[in-house]
Amino acid sequence: MRLKILCGWIGLLLITSACDKTGEDQDNNTQYHKLKQSLQGYREIRDDGGWPVVRAKGVLMSGVKDKEVEVLRNRLSVTGELKNKYSNTHNSMFDDDVKKAVIRFQRDHGLTPTGVVDKRTLFELNIPVEYRLLQIEKNMDRWKNFRRDKEEDFIMVNIADFSLQAVEHDSVQLQMNVLVGKLYRKTPTFSEKMTQIEFNPKWHVPPTILKEDMIPKIKADSGYLRKNNLKVFVNNEVADASKIDWQEDPAPHVSLVRDADPQNPLGVVKFLFPNKYSVYMHDTPQKDLFKKNKFTASSGCIRLEKAPELAYYIMSRDRGWNHAKVDSVIRRGETKRFNLEKPIMVHIQYFTCWVDKQGELQFRRDIYGRDARVERSEKEEAKKVQDRNGGDW
Repeated sequence: MRLKILCGWIGLLLITSACDKTGEDQDNNTQYHKLKQSLQGYREIRDDGGWPVVRAKGVLMSGVKDKEVEVLRNRLSVTGELKNKYSNTHNSMFDDDVKKAVIRFQRDHGLTPTGVVDKRTLFELNIPVEYRLLQIEKNMDRWKNFRRDKEEDFIMVNIADFSLQAVEHDSVQLQMNVLVGKLYRKTPTFSEKMTQIEFNPKWHVPPTILKEDMIPKIKADSGYLRKNNLKVFVNNEVADASKIDWQEDPAPHVSLVRDADPQNPLGVVKFLFPNKYSVYMHDTPQKDLFKKNKFTASSGCIRLEKAPELAYYIMSRDRGWNHAKVDSVIRRGETKRFNLEKPIMVHIQYFTCWVDKQGELQFRRDIYGRDARVERSEKEEAKKVQDRNGGDW
């Protein structure tokens, strides 16, 4: 059985159609009902005994003949990735049918679609049906509680999918990968309006990062501040770093600021949507992290793969700017902030399960462990993140 939702889905991509109208109940929540249908299918799988565990000792790929390929065929047939009705589930050869099925499975689980069963793919294949049921149920609750105005243009960041989409008139205008908070500095979920954009931003080092990350480096390397273009401020006045005893914890009135430059951690632009977590989106000079698939790399804010493109989209929508205008402002290197004339809603959400517009059930890794536990209260989480960020960072 292939768990594909047969009813039509007119309109938006997976994360753009959580609700049809603000305030309406779950009957109008498209994703909620699609997941509810998937839930029934997975319950049937559970009642039939689930799926077999693939115990491959090495990589399974095209041309490999192994007894575990038979198990793999059975595993993929249970959830329907192995679609060819003539494919023999008792065949131990990893042929083209199996490769296509593995690619389909990888795409539906946020993996690189190589068609090769590596360790990561094997891990996802062997997650038990009981856990998938838990994921579906947890995300049904998330989609049910998520509210947005059907008419609004918006930006959606799905933390668990490491993705951003800009949606205008029910059409995706821009999409990109993002980096989110590390496991010990998690990105929170919330919705607020983007009201400002800042080009060539300065970086005001948050107190927590100063204390936990930078002071140990300053102690170990007297040239650390100079090498990283960091200025020291005491009571908001420029100070001589050599006159501060870094071996002792500096007083709260000591702060660090890095001016705009090519290696500034905020890159060439940041996007502000005031919130109680002091979280925002920004560029990053560490583009290699996207290639290495190190998507949990920030201290809570959202790092963007293509920040200048989002800047162009925002300023084109807001003020009619073209690419040349945006590029010109960036090249000048001057820190400049603009208030948006047309604020746009930003939704930072955490969905590890949804149904895409092709009707395919999607799963993503529960990077923050939020599917398997009761989350901390919103108030506690807000205080923790705000204390960490220290305002502007």
